[in-house]
Amino acid sequence: MESEKVAIVGAGWAGLQTLQSLKELGVEAEVFESRGSVGGTWTTDMSYHGLQKRNLMTFKGQAFPFKGMTEESLREKLDAGSVREYLESFAEKMELKEMIHLNSRVKEIRYHSKSQKAYLLVESDGAEVEVEKGPYRLVVFSSFAAKEDVMEEIIKKDLKVLVVGGGKSGCDMICAFQKKGYKQLTWLFRAPYWFLRYAPVTTGGFKGFLFLCSLLLFLFSYQLPVVVAWLIGYLVLPKSEGGLLPQHFDGRRFHFGILDDKQVAFVEQVAAKQGEPKELTKEGMQLESGEMLKCDVVIYATGYETGWGDLKLLKDGEVVDAGDVKLYHHAVVPNFPCLMSASTAFFQFGPCRGLTTAQYITWYLQAAPSEAEMIATAQQNWSSQSAGKALAAQGDDK
Repeated sequence: MESEKVAIVGAGWAGLQTLQSLKELGVEAEVFESRGSVGGTWTTDMSYHGLQKRNLMTFKGQAFPFKGMTEESLREKLDAGSVREYLESFAEKMELKEMIHLNSRVKEIRYHSKSQKAYLLVESDGAEVEVEKGPYRLVVFSSFAAKEDVMEEIIKKDLKVLVVGGGKSGCDMICAFQKKGYKQLTWLFRAPYWFLRYAPVTTGGFKGFLFLCSLLLFLFSYQLPVVVAWLIGYLVLPKSEGGLLPQHFDGRRFHFGILDDKQVAFVEQVAAKQGEPKELTKEGMQLESGEMLKCDVVIYATGYETGWGDLKLLKDGEVVDAGDVKLYHHAVVPNFPCLMSASTAFFQFGPCRGLTTAQYITWYLQAAPSEAEMIATAQQNWSSQSAGKALAAQGDDK
């Protein structure tokens, strides 16, 4: 593997962990980050107001705990600034910065099937020309795109806000506004989503064991595991309409989002409306029922964009579409075998995924499966995930 080289797109949590783990494993790698600093979601221009993170997640491989970590702090959530400082110190202490190209946006990947090598077309801030980088045996896409925050402008103008989407993104938006004391909010969704309760997750114990066992029931039913997890107090369904029982037990509306008690309280304070959006008008959002929800701003919190679709892929000079292709091992694009998606590689959760992704990369570089083998294996996938989104964020897909 000494002759192989890997490129990583994105210097967020996953990108940094993958880079450090590959370094430990003796694989040469470098990172391309479009922004001016490491940190991904936690950088200043991407972390919205009140963004928090579970303190349970730390970098793996070489032990690198949060500064001042205690048994008590393990049950708290960190603010974005603390996480950003932690990520930057990790890159510094592990001597990764010399392998990271900041202000470098990957525009195109060119793959040559005969040599099995890939080249990147990179656009750098302040440069008038795009530069070709490579060759690489594998390109790991470990990036999520986001829009700059406009919350301050909304609050300053006292605009009426409609948040559309009942999942984790919708809750994040609601909590972000609530933390600023802003009340001009309405929440619209088709049906409420289930969330993990933060306190039981950090406690573990016998109930935690029962919850892990209940997840196996997803092999047979969408409803039964949710019922079990709710009964033992691990799940909550905010803004559920109805009586004593939750409105539904549909496991397809459970994406492993986590809410602590304060976040649940924030969400419960917001006016919520269930319905199907029809069209935008000058007054606001009109529903299929005919009801009009008046607002000045609509925030669509119905999913996320990874930036995957912005990449131009060329294989032997021909454009390749990797949007709906089934992935080899849920990770590598079989008809473009130099490209791997870190967000779909469900080998683990959190930073552990960066470590196991690096381990997988070392296996892949040595195994060197043929395109025919990868395509045949990918066709056996039970899931219908797409390359641009993580498996747990596919709406009603399996």
